[in-house]
Amino acid sequence: MHAAILPSQAAPTGSRAFLHAIASLPAQDRRPLSLRLHVPSLLSCAGGAATLDTYLAYLKRELAMHAVLFAGTRSLRQLRFDGIGAAGLSNAQLTGLLTHLRAGFRFMGDDGADVEAAVDPGGLPQARLASLRRQGFNAIRFEYGGAPGTHQALPLLAGAARDAGLRTVCVALAYGMPGQGVGQLRRMLDATLAAAPDRVLLRHRPTAGAASGAAAQRLRQHCIERLDRAGYAITGAGQFVRAGAKPDPASFEYYPGTHLVGCGAGALGAVGPVLYRNAEALRDYYALIDRDQVPVARVLQRMRREQTRPYLMQVKDFQDADQ
Repeated sequence: MHAAILPSQAAPTGSRAFLHAIASLPAQDRRPLSLRLHVPSLLSCAGGAATLDTYLAYLKRELAMHAVLFAGTRSLRQLRFDGIGAAGLSNAQLTGLLTHLRAGFRFMGDDGADVEAAVDPGGLPQARLASLRRQGFNAIRFEYGGAPGTHQALPLLAGAARDAGLRTVCVALAYGMPGQGVGQLRRMLDATLAAAPDRVLLRHRPTAGAASGAAAQRLRQHCIERLDRAGYAITGAGQFVRAGAKPDPASFEYYPGTHLVGCGAGALGAVGPVLYRNAEALRDYYALIDRDQVPVARVLQRMRREQTRPYLMQVKDFQDADQ
């Protein structure tokens, strides 16, 4: 059963609402968890390893709170990283985080869990893919923005991922970036299709100078038509699956029939009827954890279960744009 932790009257509103949602879950609700860890990208350049190590220490403390809150349903079906991907952490940092996770949660095994690492193909050593597999990852997502050298590297890295035993290869293809015309987009699509990924995600990154409105829509439509001709079937908003690939819940942003637990500054989650967001500013995130409080800043919306996923994906798209 779920841990009977009652919110303190001194706890902030978001934290109280979140704890009430956990406490109100039926005792027989043993749905597994989808865990999303948010490590803000700015930490990679905001103060070096010391700043990142400090953040990871607080993230582990938050994870320990959730391990207690979900004491009876700690089976982990899905693990994904937002912001800095798993490969953006050093081997020592990633090993320490995964060791902490395994102490608090039960991974469902290689066949039952979706443990995905998001990586930047630019300058990624092929040996790191084998290292990620040894650490327990079984899926890889290449965040592909068309940087110099990545057109040639992407198909090679996809092959190396399969050789390493990573069972699902996904390419998240960015479109509408500043200066990206149809010619560059075609080269990116050529490289993507040469990699023969199991899944393709289309990502629009609205930043200064990026294509927007009708221009962005034309680029998106070009991607859709090219993927369709290559035999990829659309399975959701900007999500495509390769012809012949078996339908897989991993094609979702998170598994249906799970509680989505977001951890980290600004992380999003959906537990029961509650959609929540953690404190975004690091000082607020750290302060709440130092007070031994779940760092939930606000409950975004309460809604029916079937509405939660599409709404969350919309919010997640905006969060992606900020990273």
